[in-house]
Amino acid sequence: MHYRRWRIHGDTETTLKAANGDGYLQGGYPGHQVDGVRVFDHVKVAELALGKPLPPGAVVHHVNEIKTDCRPENLVICPNKAYHNLIHARMRALDACGDANKRACRYCKEYDSLENMRVYGNGASTAYWHTQCNRDAAKATYYANRGPLKVGVLEFGGERGTYALWSQKTGIKSSTISMRINKYGWSLDRALTEGAKNER
Repeated sequence: MHYRRWRIHGDTETTLKAANGDGYLQGGYPGHQVDGVRVFDHVKVAELALGKPLPPGAVVHHVNEIKTDCRPENLVICPNKAYHNLIHARMRALDACGDANKRACRYCKEYDSLENMRVYGNGASTAYWHTQCNRDAAKATYYANRGPLKVGVLEFGGERGTYALWSQKTGIKSSTISMRINKYGWSLDRALTEGAKNER
C-alpha cells in the first residue's frame, strides 16, 4: 500500500479520498454508489446534460484534463474510445508543435504531417511513423537479435561469402554451417573444415 502511494504520488502520505468521505475515486475519477452500482460523477453530469443515458460505447472527455472537474462546460461526450483518443492525440500535437493535425513518429518522436507518415491501425490504437524510421528500427532489431555472424556473410581465410557460397566450396549444407556457428558456437575454422567434402 505504501509503495503504491509512493509510486503514484511521490510520497506515502498522499491518498486519493473523495471529499467528506461520501464517494470514492477510481483511476482519479470521482464517483458514488447509486442503488448499489458505482457511477462516475462525470458520466452522471454528462447524462443529465444530455437528458438520457449515454449511448453504448460513449466516453466522456474532460476538456481541461482534470479528472475531478465535472462541470458540464468541461465535459465532451465522445461517440467512442477512438474519437476520445483522437482528441487526446490532437491536444498533444497542439501542445508539442502548435499544429493539431500533426502526429508523433513512434520511433523518432518528432511531429510531422500525416502525408509524410505511415499509419498502422485505426480506431482506439493507431500508430504513426516515418518510413525511414521504421526501416532503421527494423534493421536495428534484426542485427541486435541476430548478431553479425547470423546475418549470413562469413569471412574466413581472406575470403568473404554467404552461407550458400561456403556450402558450395566445402560441400557442407548451409543450414549445417549456420547451426554450427549460431547454435553450437563453433569457430569459423571448425564449422567450415570439419567434415568438408570439397577442397577449398
